[in-house]
Amino acid sequence: NVNYYKVTYNSVDAKGNPDVLSGLLMVPDSAGLVYPTLMYEHGTSACKTCVPSRYEETPDGDEGRAGLVFASVGFVSLLPDYVGMGDGNGFQTYVHYNTTVSASEDMLTAVRSWAADNDIALNDQLFITGYSQGGYAAAAFHKGMQDKHGASFVTAAAYNSGPYSLSGVMRDLILVDSAYQYPAYIPNTMLGFNEYYEAFDDIADVFKPEFVTDIQKYYDGDIYLTELNERIIDTLTQYFGSPVAYHMLNDNILDSIANRPNYIINKLLEQNDVYNWVPESPTRIFYCKGDDQVPYKNSEVAIAEMYLLGA
Repeated sequence: NVNYYKVTYNSVDAKGNPDVLSGLLMVPDSAGLVYPTLMYEHGTSACKTCVPSRYEETPDGDEGRAGLVFASVGFVSLLPDYVGMGDGNGFQTYVHYNTTVSASEDMLTAVRSWAADNDIALNDQLFITGYSQGGYAAAAFHKGMQDKHGASFVTAAAYNSGPYSLSGVMRDLILVDSAYQYPAYIPNTMLGFNEYYEAFDDIADVFKPEFVTDIQKYYDGDIYLTELNERIIDTLTQYFGSPVAYHMLNDNILDSIANRPNYIINKLLEQNDVYNWVPESPTRIFYCKGDDQVPYKNSEVAIAEMYLLGA
């Protein structure tokens, strides 16, 4: 049996201001046992409330059920909603390293404090996993905890099909001439980065007029990410014949991404890569070649680079 809770906890928003974030906590219901902790990082959410802490209310948040599985086999399982999601202020900071780490670490701190006050015994073991965006978040959280607390802080980790190479594999999706069936990830990333970096003033600075209205509706929460994706594909097909992603970008932005390595978007993608480091705890990277949203090359690049660096 498992007891589960919506958790609210103190953290920061994209601007570094104090904020109250939310997440899901799953606790095994067996008296007298001591439990390890597992941080499960969820995949891309279709809307602000399509998150683990609302999984019973919002069908699109049903990845929260993964926590039930982990808790049922003996892990106290934490599933943060992330900055800008669930109860958090603002727009989500999608695949952004610093806020991914802060949202996860602050939830871990809050839960450990709460557990001690509620007679739930935790040992020092911390396991980390997640899929897709959650694969990225798992790697980011692992790196953040290792950098801050040392190798022994993380017991073991498994990253699954994450976009670790933002500046390489994922950037290439913007530049190739082939169709991509998930072009909405591009504005999702741009908007999320802009919450933190404030790199551009207006959506129209980056995207062509045909796409601005729908992207703004998504940013305002009026449509889901899935609907934005459908609309972008329809518009790309209508105006350019097929969903080749770079056609949504203004020509000057596309040219800068393609030809200026030090262009701000390229630099921000590079700053948020999470593959060029050495995990010191036991780590596995899993991927599936059939994943048409996040290319499996991300995992191959990460594995090769980590081995090269001495993992």
